[in-house]
Amino acid sequence: MVFALFLGAGNIIFPPMEGYTAGNHWATASMGFVVTGVLMPFITLVVVSVLGRGEELTKDLPNWAGVAFLTILYLVIGSTFAMPRITNVAYEMAWLPLGLFEDSETARLIFSVLFNIIAMGFMIRPSTIISTVGEVMTPALLVLLVVVGITVFVSPLSDIVAPSQAYAENSALTTGLISGYQTMDLLAAIAFGGIVARALAAKNVTNPQKIVQYTISAGFVSVILLACLYFALFYLGATSDAVAQGATNGDKFFSLCEQFIWHGGNLDYGGYYYFSKSNHISGRNQCLW
Repeated sequence: MVFALFLGAGNIIFPPMEGYTAGNHWATASMGFVVTGVLMPFITLVVVSVLGRGEELTKDLPNWAGVAFLTILYLVIGSTFAMPRITNVAYEMAWLPLGLFEDSETARLIFSVLFNIIAMGFMIRPSTIISTVGEVMTPALLVLLVVVGITVFVSPLSDIVAPSQAYAENSALTTGLISGYQTMDLLAAIAFGGIVARALAAKNVTNPQKIVQYTISAGFVSVILLACLYFALFYLGATSDAVAQGATNGDKFFSLCEQFIWHGGNLDYGGYYYFSKSNHISGRNQCLW
């Protein structure tokens, strides 16, 4: 469940581009990325799940400051930034490659409405977040993740080149640390901790020690899986110089790599994107429910 909640758009589109610019420093850069993109959100998740809700973090602030912080937080991880990004990535990386319809504003609008309605259906009831996301979609994501990871390491696209942009001028570890914030998982963990607490309460788990135990157990698995995903995607980017020239963002970059790795097999990657985005946006909607 925790893994599926955190697996969103930023987790897929940023690491390959970072790996590409990190070049032969991809391993060091990915370790920095993991610290701010995985470990820090994990710590936040455990703290908030024990507290019961993210709002508890602001109880010592003046009322206006607490309200302002939470308003900005939910707007950023919800309707004004994360949700449009998630929906757009799902459309461009999972739907368009199928070639069923021409890209147009109307098609994009229809997809966005239907995608968000389906995602909202996963969070109408508190128990749905476990029964649907935890028991059904996470195994599907894991299978697709294994396929992606093996393909990346077995069939590298090109030789690793020298670092570029920020990685050529600064420490790879420091640059990776800063880049990890782009996933916004640290912010999302404040809200996701409340989801975990409510989901456990729905299963009659209310003892603080039990909550910590279950959250750490599930979170540790998520840490391992996300770290492996990031290492694989960083390596994918680092070995993609031959096909990634001219890519201006993570979507286009990964799309180019996909075409060469999978040779037209968009269904598997499309499933990967669709499952990950529907899971992630379900979690975002649950935060606002």
